[in-house]
Amino acid sequence: MAGMKKSGAVTENRRRIALLKPLTMGFCAVLLVFSLAGCGSRHYEFSQSKNGITVEMAITPYPQQSLVPNTYDLKITRNGQALNTPVKMDFKMTNMDMGNNLVQATAKGKGTYEVRKMLSMSGKWQIFVETQGQKFVFDTTAAGQKVKNAKE
Repeated sequence: MAGMKKSGAVTENRRRIALLKPLTMGFCAVLLVFSLAGCGSRHYEFSQSKNGITVEMAITPYPQQSLVPNTYDLKITRNGQALNTPVKMDFKMTNMDMGNNLVQATAKGKGTYEVRKMLSMSGKWQIFVETQGQKFVFDTTAAGQKVKNAKE
């Protein structure tokens, strides 16, 4: 009798394992896809090339916002190779003079750079990226922030 109980328990355990295998493998596959989605791959919203130099730019949040800090990530290459060089950025509103908005980008290594900047108004902006004597111009729009009514 004891031998039959043990055999029945082994069969039940095998059945449970057989049911859990596809679930576990599915969970691992989903986990792998999500972990690889961000590995080393940054989506650059803007890209421009001139004389062998390519400037790619990602803006976070995207679309960029006014009156909050935005992060501008740049990747700069020459003929496909990372370019480590001084990079300046200038932010100009297209329909209004907003004064001097020139900033030096912070080098992050391997041809990547970062600038954190708050745009003072919503509307159309041009972002100028200057490096290696070349100027790249990106047309963007900054969305406005909702301001709560004082009566609410």
